Amino acid sequence: MKIYYLVFLLLFLLAGCAAGTPFAGTPRHRAQETVPVYAQAQDAPVAYTVLLPHHKTTPALHEPADGILLGAWLTGVAPRAFNEQAGKNHALFVYELTLGDALPFAFIIEALAAGAAPLFYLHPPADFSAELLPVNELLALAQGLAHYQVPMFVAFFPLAQALDMAADVYVAVFRLARILFRAYAPNVAFVWLPPGGEYTATPNHAHYPGHDAVDWVAVPAHTLRGRDGAAATTAVQQLATFHAHFQYHKPIMILGLGFSHFSHAHFRYYMNETVAEMGEFFALLPTFPRVRAVVYHDVDNFGALRDDLTLTREREIMTAYAQAIAEPHFLPALPPPVRTAAHWLRSAFHGYYYQGAFYLDVEMLSVELFHLHRGETILLHGRRFAPLAQLPFDYALCHRARLVRLL
Repeated sequence: MKIYYLVFLLLFLLAGCAAGTPFAGTPRHRAQETVPVYAQAQDAPVAYTVLLPHHKTTPALHEPADGILLGAWLTGVAPRAFNEQAGKNHALFVYELTLGDALPFAFIIEALAAGAAPLFYLHPPADFSAELLPVNELLALAQGLAHYQVPMFVAFFPLAQALDMAADVYVAVFRLARILFRAYAPNVAFVWLPPGGEYTATPNHAHYPGHDAVDWVAVPAHTLRGRDGAAATTAVQQLATFHAHFQYHKPIMILGLGFSHFSHAHFRYYMNETVAEMGEFFALLPTFPRVRAVVYHDVDNFGALRDDLTLTREREIMTAYAQAIAEPHFLPALPPPVRTAAHWLRSAFHGYYYQGAFYLDVEMLSVELFHLHRGETILLHGRRFAPLAQLPFDYALCHRARLVRLL
């Protein structure tokens, strides 16, 4: 078992940097490091993301031990046709469903034929009442999905805003649904989204049903155009905040992801900006180790300024997407389940590559690693940093992703 775990760990590290500069060795078994081009060109500190070691845990339902599941939320495009355009299969496809409606047999068959798991974005019924919870409708849905005997996901009652349903009522109906599905449809994973897609939400949110009822948490991440045409809030900013709050507790799904390449309000295209933003986002995703699924939302007229987030209308955008997801880190199907898995946590502090050496924040060492450093330090941007080579940690350094993993 120890040998299997070591092999898995090695494959994980290599996959994360397969196409770029090789990882450096450890402080005790140092390999020759390749100095990145930007470090040769300028003598200035370059920020790196730091991933901290975490103990082995039991994965959530349908959570991969490694990699990120690819998904798509389509409008007017069949799953198999979309896979062909993207040049890669997707593990999840989304269908919006209102509780009480008939199951979409055609969609389920199309998703399964494409080798994907259906993900139902489940809205509450129009006549929802806090006095009479929809027990019969929930039971019928669980029994209906159970007939297929395949992995599925339900994003349960996503709310446009917290005022749409009182917190105690929402938690009660979520937990009731989870009990029914565990009994009748145990292959269905439950996904929680904060009301209104609040990326600042934490596990203390009034609408959070509790760790025992939630399998995955999800948040939308959209890069939309402001009135000046620039990106108002970027997908990376939204994800970073949400990830910091939930990485210790649950696998994270981005539902949905979108980049605006055309604004109907401005009647202007932003093709170059979108290609760059999309490439940067997917390149950065491996630095968010608890993100285990990313679902692109192929939609037009989105948001207050009616942004176009579609992939399928512009060949240049679809080509950029296909290139971004080509890395093996992005999974085209649900892998077989595993009993335990090891994952990293994203540090709240940056590390820096500077003058051919790597440095870690001294405060990070004490706060997150419980290590009191008494040796040499240098001052970078007004903070104290310690040379990683002098610290008692093994590490893997990837210049391409600007990432260091402490082992």
